Amino acid sequence: MSTKLVKTVSMSVAVLLACALIYAFVINRPDPPDVDHASVGGRVSRRPASRDLLFDGVTVEGRQGGERTWMLSAVRVETGAGDGRAEMYEITEGQIYRNGRAHLTFSAGRGVYDRRTGQLRLDGGVKVASDGKDLLATDEVVWDPKQSRVLIPGKTEIATSAGVVTVGKLEVDIAADKMHTAGDVLVKEAEGQRSFCVEGDDIRFSSDGESFEARGKTTVQFELDDSED
Repeated sequence: MSTKLVKTVSMSVAVLLACALIYAFVINRPDPPDVDHASVGGRVSRRPASRDLLFDGVTVEGRQGGERTWMLSAVRVETGAGDGRAEMYEITEGQIYRNGRAHLTFSAGRGVYDRRTGQLRLDGGVKVASDGKDLLATDEVVWDPKQSRVLIPGKTEIATSAGVVTVGKLEVDIAADKMHTAGDVLVKEAEGQRSFCVEGDDIRFSSDGESFEARGKTTVQFELDDSED
């Protein structure tokens, strides 16, 4: 091999290595890790990004048995942390489906989808509507497509034309189109200050929240307003 050829090959290899280094450290330089401004002893701590993929302004849908069970639009979606979850932030519009059609609509601050269980968990000020009408508001909702149930473990306010119904926890059976609760149910009338409390082991609401029935032992306590003339 001639000296000129050796020099040419060496120069080509050097150019390729230089291009690779420029691409790796300049053009394709990874973003710096997130900075945690909370410092200890004047030192600023840094932590690496927790997600591998980040999407802005996307629509996500979940399916069960080939059929769509929910769909939502979010400002930001993060996924790929290796835990089988996807997190969605600032959910402006979401839908829960029954028999291929949107049955309930919702909005929330955040949603977490677990691919292992198929559940969608919502939190951060969840509001649910039915047929365009506000139905309930709560802090946390779990939608389980396999059971066709919406589980609400905490305090929930159900909006009705007569007033606001507050329950300690609630379960919505999408297939049966019924809402169930056990424990205290506080009803505040829309007009006036009167209210009453219902205690029972099985209280069932209609899907629009306008009526309910209590089964088994039930106690009703009325709060009387003596200030009225």
